[in-house]
Amino acid sequence: MSSHSEIQSVLSRAWADTKTATHKILFFWLVEVIAAGLGVFIGAILTPETATNAVAALNQAAGGILGVVVGFSLIFILNLVLAPYRLLSEARERIRKVEKVSGDNKQREIILEDIRVLIIDGTGVLQQFKAVNSHDSYMPKKEFKKWNEDVYKVLDNNKLDTESALFFKDTYIDDEHALLGDFIKSCIAGLDRLEQILKSL
Repeated sequence: MSSHSEIQSVLSRAWADTKTATHKILFFWLVEVIAAGLGVFIGAILTPETATNAVAALNQAAGGILGVVVGFSLIFILNLVLAPYRLLSEARERIRKVEKVSGDNKQREIILEDIRVLIIDGTGVLQQFKAVNSHDSYMPKKEFKKWNEDVYKVLDNNKLDTESALFFKDTYIDDEHALLGDFIKSCIAGLDRLEQILKSL
């Protein structure tokens, strides 16, 4: 059953390519006209010298028509020979495109998950800053710095939003003079950027 279907596919492709060829000037001039000319020439050669002009003309016309048929047949046979290779090539191209789309989708899911994790991490850092209630309380500055570095790496490696990537790369807060509010504002701004990138993906 499968073999029968494959034969039908090859024949259908060969016929479709042959019909396509009939719309090309190259087909008419290099194949059909030459084939018709050869047919007329052969018809003239095969016509006996004793034949009347009408018979000679009829033989040449028949030879021309036969040449056109032979030319068309040759084109079909050529397409029939090439059809399996063309079908195989197209099948491989379709598989390649499907694999590429599948690979792109997997890569997109990985990036989405990375950004979700970064948002969770950033939210955690923000909550730590908000929990600071005195100058003696622990300030998660190292966590803040690491979070910015991690975000930059993800955005830069995946070529996402260059402006935002630079925002995280260039984020610098002077430990000696920065206020708690500066860290909080920077966290909120960074999280907003990540949310926007997440929505755009």
